[in-house]
Amino acid sequence: MKTVLRIEGIGTEVYEGNCSIREAMSLAGLGRSEWNIEKTKGSATRTEYTLTRKQEVARPEPGKVCYLPRPEERKPASSVSQAHEEGGDTIESTSSQEHTLEASDVQPDLINEAAISGDEAEPTIPTGEITIYREEFLSALQVVCDITARKDLMPVLGTVKIEATPTNVTITATDLELSYVATFPAVLENSNATAFLVDAAILYKEVKALGKSVEDVVITVNDHSIQINGRCVLPASLTDDFPEVPPIEGTQIRIKNLKPALACVLPAVSTDEARYILTGVCFDLSAGCLVGTDGFRLHRATVDKTEISRFVLPKRAAGILAKYGADSVTVAEARLSSPLVGGIFTARLIEGNYPDHTGIWPDTGEYNRVHFKAKEFLDLLPGVLPVSDDAKIDMTINGRIDIEAESVTGSYKWFVPAESTLTGKSQVITINSKYLVDAIRAYASSEEIEIAFPSGYAAIVVNEQALIMPIRR
Repeated sequence: MKTVLRIEGIGTEVYEGNCSIREAMSLAGLGRSEWNIEKTKGSATRTEYTLTRKQEVARPEPGKVCYLPRPEERKPASSVSQAHEEGGDTIESTSSQEHTLEASDVQPDLINEAAISGDEAEPTIPTGEITIYREEFLSALQVVCDITARKDLMPVLGTVKIEATPTNVTITATDLELSYVATFPAVLENSNATAFLVDAAILYKEVKALGKSVEDVVITVNDHSIQINGRCVLPASLTDDFPEVPPIEGTQIRIKNLKPALACVLPAVSTDEARYILTGVCFDLSAGCLVGTDGFRLHRATVDKTEISRFVLPKRAAGILAKYGADSVTVAEARLSSPLVGGIFTARLIEGNYPDHTGIWPDTGEYNRVHFKAKEFLDLLPGVLPVSDDAKIDMTINGRIDIEAESVTGSYKWFVPAESTLTGKSQVITINSKYLVDAIRAYASSEEIEIAFPSGYAAIVVNEQALIMPIRR
């Protein structure tokens, strides 16, 4: 906190970083009992006080400025009363351990005879002009926006760090759980290096707003702001408070078809923080599969087997890998990294024991089966959902599938052509339609859907890849 003392009628200002009003007055040789103190201005980084003299006291010469030593430059002292000698070179203090600051103790640049014109010089961002290829920069910023946290959590986590050298630019984003670092060619002029923080979401929108006709993004870096292609100015700040993003060292493992496999299992991943281990995708690579479950349904997808042990990746991290098409991972020290959009994406893994999914998979050899077209079932949804109570539907299987839904808002009844192996009387399955739709969309690449179901109450199996527990009638 910077404290500014304005002495009424004299014009002297005393600047002191990171100290209270009591300490600032004491160091300036102003006794608190001899002055009326009024707080005139305040902010997160600066507080100003106006001092009115109660009686004639010794004080600094009119029109002169006394810059006090910074806290780290002070010698230890516990004085509560000091006397400032007018025109003198020393500030005398009395305490249980007497100490005197000699003129040699104060750096020459801390004494300024000139009239006050502003605050002490603060660190500024090195200036320069950065030229970056727009499409490459925009793609990286899109990943950044998927990672950066909400500003209300910690403002610095809503920013992106940009570091430039004469030949390249590195951008870094993190929310402390997920991180992304990318380096690509660029040109920096009028400087050897610069680095700053800027709001990630606004920067992405402004770069996108330039339009496809603009080939290069030109960022002019000033002391406390940046200008983008001469169109808009955004505030920027120093990178001192930005968290470090340590690299991960380990063996990279290639996983074929990782993106579609993640897309299949993500819908079933839990969002219930009470069962935290289920809020991620289980990479059971030794068994050759990915798994997601919320306790009411389970999705799995087949991938190549590897020797790596089982681990659980948070749902949001898995979603980013699925969105941008990662195909390899490195796992070490409870973290995962993957090449992504010209950079490296890292995520913290969920620690704990994931439930044994192999032991709950049923033997469907004796199950009844029904086959139908995915599109014909999905076409019913606009009519079913408005009158469905908690997305619950009844499916009556007997040569075809009759769909019924009912609630206080109305009812719905229609059918889907199907072929079944059911013999004897028809069977009714009550199920959450959202769970069924998620499974159909995840595993309907062939457009043909098979549901295997037992005669009694037990999980139904969709295309041998998804389990859904029915609702008891």
